[in-house]
Amino acid sequence: MPCDARVKVTYDKDGKVTNMELLCGDVKCDDGTACKPNPATNDKKGSDNRQYCACKDGKGDEPTECHIVLYTVRNKAGKVTDRYYKCEPEDKPDKKVCPANQVCAPLPVANNFFEDDPEKLEWVEIKCQCQSKDDVYPEM
Repeated sequence: MPCDARVKVTYDKDGKVTNMELLCGDVKCDDGTACKPNPATNDKKGSDNRQYCACKDGKGDEPTECHIVLYTVRNKAGKVTDRYYKCEPEDKPDKKVCPANQVCAPLPVANNFFEDDPEKLEWVEIKCQCQSKDDVYPEM
């Protein structure tokens, strides 16, 4: 079974994003190992980290099918300045990730509202999957 990768986005009562966390689910991979986060540095300065879920306790290869990746940007002092997620890999002219008329895109799969203000979102879990271009949820 592949990893059940999701990003949990948490908000304050003003609707501002306060945290993003990569969740890999409680599933076992086909080889019997756990699916865990695998952080990898995206640039030579180490300021832009990307994290995805991988088999072999997080030490396996990055999935080739549509999946979510969490990026954490830090300044030179190491302080987090931004977090965002992307659905990867992106289609290329010679290699399509999804079937015709579909794109690898974010999809909200769980959410919760503040108890004292049920019209305001407290958190949402998002995963990436192939879906119709008409049903795409915006990336953050």
